[in-house]
Amino acid sequence: MIVPYDLINKMKVCKVNSNIHITRYVENAPSKIQTNVQENLLVIVLNGRKKVSCGDYKTVISKGEFGFFKKGNYIMNQILTNDIYESLLIFIPDEYMREIRDLYKTEIVNNTISKNITYIQGYVGKYLWHEAQQILRLINDDKYDYENILNLKI
Repeated sequence: MIVPYDLINKMKVCKVNSNIHITRYVENAPSKIQTNVQENLLVIVLNGRKKVSCGDYKTVISKGEFGFFKKGNYIMNQILTNDIYESLLIFIPDEYMREIRDLYKTEIVNNTISKNITYIQGYVGKYLWHEAQQILRLINDDKYDYENILNLKI
């Protein structure tokens, strides 16, 4: 998996099950990034807002919301709240998505519709918010290897 180079230099990136990468992304100044996301990306916004555009699609994800983005080219703006933007980024390869689909016997009803959908957005809710906070604590703990626990949480 290829994780964006700027994340490797700036943030601690945790590898889960050799396929999934997780990091806490923090900005202290507004930023605008044009990036090629080379794996599917789940973004959970913890502070601030994220503007994302891809072609004709434009969206804003606020604190307490998530965005799931297919791999591709995006322009992302980080908007600060109280001098900080913070999010949890989870890079998920296609193989893992297929494993989940097969495990839960999920069927794609109309494949032509799913090819046109670039992202899914929604509210995190109390349960997922709590899980995101636990994941942050686990990836920031250098004392133990929590790969198995993180894999279950994902």
